[in-house]
Amino acid sequence: MSSWRFRGGSTIAALGAIAVVLACSPEDSEPAGDRYQVRGVVRAAQLADEPRRLRIQHESIEDLIGVDGLVEPMNAMTMSMVVAESTNVPDGLVQGDKVRFVLDVDWSRSPTALIVEVERLDGSAELQLE
Repeated sequence: MSSWRFRGGSTIAALGAIAVVLACSPEDSEPAGDRYQVRGVVRAAQLADEPRRLRIQHESIEDLIGVDGLVEPMNAMTMSMVVAESTNVPDGLVQGDKVRFVLDVDWSRSPTALIVEVERLDGSAELQLE
């Protein structure tokens, strides 16, 4: 008959750490890609269904790091982007609202770009959308 002896707290601590890692999924963690502060105008908002999305006409992102690790500026354009589950979206955000948002870009993830912060700007803010 085989038996094992308790050899201290390290075994229990290791098992506890493994359980924590296994219990966490990518959706539970904060996105951790390259982050860019961007301004734009909301063109459409789909916030009632998952995944939440904002379609935003945004200014250029001059310092965007591309999939190859090099700086590849992104021109101003209109994009539909997923809003991270943990992101608080201002109440009553509608088409035409000017916003500042933080875009988290991780080329190894799908979706590659997630909005992780968003705030409404003053309507008089001047944006460079062309």
